Amino acid sequence: MYAMTMRWIVLVSLFGCLAAGADVTGQWNGSARVNKGGSVKAVPIRMTLVQRGGEVTGTVFVEDKEWKIAEGRTADNGLLGIRIEVPNDVVHFELKVAGDHITGKATGEKEANDPPVEVDLARKVPARPAFDISGTWSGTMSGKGESIPLTIEFHQKGTEVSGVAKAKDKDASLKGEMDGAKLTFLVESGSEKVRFALIATPKNISGFAAVQGHTNEVVLDVELTPRP
Repeated sequence: MYAMTMRWIVLVSLFGCLAAGADVTGQWNGSARVNKGGSVKAVPIRMTLVQRGGEVTGTVFVEDKEWKIAEGRTADNGLLGIRIEVPNDVVHFELKVAGDHITGKATGEKEANDPPVEVDLARKVPARPAFDISGTWSGTMSGKGESIPLTIEFHQKGTEVSGVAKAKDKDASLKGEMDGAKLTFLVESGSEKVRFALIATPKNISGFAAVQGHTNEVVLDVELTPRP
């Protein structure tokens, strides 16, 4: 499933010079319009996407079959490229992300002369939060032999989450959401950004933090527990 190798570097500072694009993590539902011999048929399509830096993994579900994403990448201009391998063919998706809406086309390598399949997707509305994470959580971000102490103070109102993250003597604001037990948020300090994708339980919050630079990408494991 992981066709590309993630480039790991030691995190010198939590808030280095970053350039993060749109985060496509989530479930996307919609339709794929197939043109066969002048007859257009719309079939259901669903994508479950997980973004780590500029890399995207997950699955694509079309009609009654689900395929793992063999390769996926995002770009700062909102473009999303996905490749899946199906029996006797390879399908390429060339998509454009605009907030909670994805549009574009899909083409098969063996059917390159056929009209492209038109894809139209919308991100699923967040589910009711599993519980309230408001409070102070502490733990670490770790990767490539380095462990960085991390403390986050969360404030939750409905599905909206805000607060302050503290690491390496630096404080930065955060803004995100709870979708059931899934917690995603962006830590910002001016133009500096780090994206978090986590799973929350009453006793533990864990997942990863994706740091994007101009030429390098860093993904760090995150483990947090609530302070008494």
